[in-house]
Order: sequence, then C-alpha cells, then structure tokens
Amino acid sequence: MKKRMVAAALMGASLLAVTLASAQAVTQYTQVAKKRAYHGFGITVTRAGDAVRVNGEAARKQEYSADADVFVHGPYRIVFHKRTGKVRLMKNGTYLGVLKSR
Repeated sequence: MKKRMVAAALMGASLLAVTLASAQAVTQYTQVAKKRAYHGFGITVTRAGDAVRVNGEAARKQEYSADADVFVHGPYRIVFHKRTGKVRLMKNGTYLGVLKSR
C-alpha cells in the first residue's frame, strides 16, 4: 500500500513539474506617455503624462478636474485643457495667452 502512495505522489509531482515548465512567460511592457513641447512668451513647457517641466525645471500639479489640469512653477501657472487641447499660460495672476506646440 505504501508503494502505491509513493508512486502516486511521484506521478503528481512530475505532472506538476511538467505543467509549470511548459507555462509560457508573460511579457509586460510599460506604457510611455508621448512627450509634447509647447513654447511662447519666452518659456518652453514639456509634458509627458503628469510630468511637466518649465524651462527644464519640474512643475507641480496644483489642480485637476474633468476639464483641465493646472501646473505651477514659480510665477507661472500652466493650464492644460483636456477637451480643446490648448495650453494657456499665466504669470503672476496675469493671463499671457496660448502656448504653441512644436
């Protein structure tokens, strides 16, 4: 009786090993956001996902809603409108205008 139990255990272990060995590895790729650049009014703004840089320095996200994302860096406020795709610039609370994409 013991020999049969040992044989069954060995068969089960070998089936498990074959099953695990034949499983294919799953490859996952990270999604990279497309980097976009905007310029005007003496500054350059780049955005890749939620990473925004103003003249090469990082800006922080201040506000976000269904309509727009607002980033702040020093005296600048950069508003990214989601529906229209426009990027508006403010400096010290004064509206300067729309940045152009490169």
